[in-house]
Amino acid sequence: MPDRMTGTYDSVEVIISVQCRRRWTSEEKIQIVGEAYLPGNSVSLVARRHGIAGNQLFIWRRLMAQGALTTAIAGEEVVPASDYRALEHEFVNCSVYWARRRWRTNCCARQSPGPQTQKNGCALDFLAAGWSVNAVAGVVGLSRPHLSAIQRAGERRRQGRPPLPDTETVADIRRLIAELPTYG
Repeated sequence: MPDRMTGTYDSVEVIISVQCRRRWTSEEKIQIVGEAYLPGNSVSLVARRHGIAGNQLFIWRRLMAQGALTTAIAGEEVVPASDYRALEHEFVNCSVYWARRRWRTNCCARQSPGPQTQKNGCALDFLAAGWSVNAVAGVVGLSRPHLSAIQRAGERRRQGRPPLPDTETVADIRRLIAELPTYG
């Protein structure tokens, strides 16, 4: 870059080959991030000194704060997030498969009048065993509101008018009240 006052160049860099992307080791990244934290240094100054963009240094600082750079130095194997998600998905599918198989085994052994009653009975068994309503709904194939409703079926309130009191009890209560003294 030319000097503003004189218009001359201090140094000239000649690039004679096609350069590839520069690779930084984790130790180098940590050393550069450490320089940025030293008193009197700024992120842009350190980035210019090492020939990297300032935003790259900020990314490395964030990664170091999260522990990603130190994990790589420790020699631990780092698994890509896509592989982790694929394994997690496979685990969920496998657990759903075994849950359905267990459900079929338990329900086939049960003798009940119809398939819907059989499903409800199996679902209630799984709920009683501590399974979540969401998991049972996915395995058995019933809706969550339906499962919640059949789970609370024993707690139903009476509908309509309450029954009239017993006539003998009412007569006894009236007789006791008539015997009490009155004022006025």
